[in-house]
Amino acid sequence: MKRTPFRALPWLLALAILAPISIGVLAGNDAAELPQDATLEGDWFGTWIYASRDHRFAAWIQMDGKRPEIKFRFQAMGSGESFITDWRGQATYHEREGEGVFSFKMDQGDADQFSGQWDWELVFPTSSRTESSPVRGYRANDGRDLRIEFQDHNRTLVRGGRRMSSDATFVWSFRKVSRRHILWDELPF
Repeated sequence: MKRTPFRALPWLLALAILAPISIGVLAGNDAAELPQDATLEGDWFGTWIYASRDHRFAAWIQMDGKRPEIKFRFQAMGSGESFITDWRGQATYHEREGEGVFSFKMDQGDADQFSGQWDWELVFPTSSRTESSPVRGYRANDGRDLRIEFQDHNRTLVRGGRRMSSDATFVWSFRKVSRRHILWDELPF
């Protein structure tokens, strides 16, 4: 039987694909390593927005020395739920008969990335929603996007005595809309 020169091609392709993955797994993920789509271009200062069919977020970022500070504003599309944090990432608000507490605590941050803890709780007399996740933020797309990775997001809903929990990992991509801090009413949602 005659051997073709392409017979080893599938094995070579598999090796080329799997080698970087196995090297990355063996090397581990250092918190200082930036993801593949991260960039060092651009800067943090300015106004960033994230919008979905369910809600809108704005993030105003400024530098405190070499560390970024973030102020968030949230607005739900289907209800009146809304809040704005201080520069420490803290907000307490009221939603109908419930009370909400939002906290974004930055653990580390520099000119290119940050990490912290995202906690959000909304409690009503007969129900509640709790979210918690370590997060990491970095710039992408030539510095025009802010990616916030929710690395181990847990969401728990309690309603009518039933408890429902979900765990997920996902990324929100905020778009930089201004190199200055602009008002909520000026944002292009």
